[in-house]
Amino acid sequence: MATGFQLKSLITFVLTLWFVSMFLFLCQSLAPHDPVEQALGVYSQDENVAGYTDKDYISKAKELGLDLPHFYFSILPQYYPNDWHKIVLPSQRALAKKLMQHGHTWTKIEKYLSQREELKRNNLEGLLDFESALFNGHPFNSDSALLNELIQKKNTSTFPTIRWHGTNNRYHQWVTSLFGGAKIYSTIDGKPVWEKIKNAILWSLFPGICVFLLVFSFGIFLGYKQVERESSIWTLVAKFFDLLYSMPIFWLSTLLLIFFTSSDYGSWTNIFPSTHSISFVSDSPFVNVISNFKNLILPILCASAHGIGYVSAHTANSLRNELAKPHILYARQKGNSTSDILKKHGLKNAMIPIVTLFTEVLPNIILGSLVIEVIFNIPGMSRLIYKSVLLADWNVVFPVVFITALLNIFAFWLADTLYKRFDPRINLSNS
Repeated sequence: MATGFQLKSLITFVLTLWFVSMFLFLCQSLAPHDPVEQALGVYSQDENVAGYTDKDYISKAKELGLDLPHFYFSILPQYYPNDWHKIVLPSQRALAKKLMQHGHTWTKIEKYLSQREELKRNNLEGLLDFESALFNGHPFNSDSALLNELIQKKNTSTFPTIRWHGTNNRYHQWVTSLFGGAKIYSTIDGKPVWEKIKNAILWSLFPGICVFLLVFSFGIFLGYKQVERESSIWTLVAKFFDLLYSMPIFWLSTLLLIFFTSSDYGSWTNIFPSTHSISFVSDSPFVNVISNFKNLILPILCASAHGIGYVSAHTANSLRNELAKPHILYARQKGNSTSDILKKHGLKNAMIPIVTLFTEVLPNIILGSLVIEVIFNIPGMSRLIYKSVLLADWNVVFPVVFITALLNIFAFWLADTLYKRFDPRINLSNS
């Protein structure tokens, strides 16, 4: 039943998104580079950026919500305190963890952490010896009764306990931010992440729609014409697009850029504007995209020329497979022309492989093409994620990856729905 299929698809959709969100959050938590140090500008190339104090670090960590537990619950050894996550300074976390493993109570550990700065001022050498002995296990003796007590190991229970934290946790805030909840900011420039994504989507969406329509409309038409009239001008046109598809997209893009954006090879070759002529005339990304339409013509033509041959080849092969089936051969014996057979019987049945191709390409309308956007200097989605990965701006990277997963899951659902539309014999409820 269609209702059963839709319900099953909805449940699968929600569960898949949930698992994807947890996996991405885990990856972001384990990603290299300290997000607090990034936000403080430690990795900046600006020589005017000063260092930071422990107080600065703790303040920025709390601002970023890093003093919250990771998930709705945690499983920790029994000797860990309930507010363990509130220790955000890495050095303090390492010391507290080692002292808890020695079996000391949280009250004594808090006392040590609160007195550590005073001990550092009064007896820095003794403090360094203590912490070295704590981590390396060599003998230690001091005039401080507190340090002598803390260096001693005690029996402690390592039995795990479950701690419930509720919705006030980092994962919950991260997921709600993906759906328009709390704002998240780039760790590189401090701009709202969704504002950057929205601007990039528009730059990818407009050329993406144009390429999509050109590739599939002309590709299907060209494949149909090849099969309808085997020896015709359309076959030569198809061979030309096959040749373009055989070229690597970066090479084809570079050739078009070199020969058709300057007058170095003749005044007649200076047809399109250069990649450095993109201008931002407004605060509205939509206005900027429209005003730079002439800069998008060449990348649209380049991406379309590269994809038409692929779609036309798939269409032609699918139609030829349909023409070899028994019911088509019977229709031929009745005197029907190839054109009539393709229109009445072949084209609709041949669309199943094209639907698969259609839904595979669909997410790229929004995500764009990295090669095209980098070569033609288009500030789209693929270029955004590329630059964000290079700069380790994970606050931008993982929401974009989540959008990619969302689009692919939707594309799979759309493919199943279209399969049923083109071939009613497909039983989706049992698949």
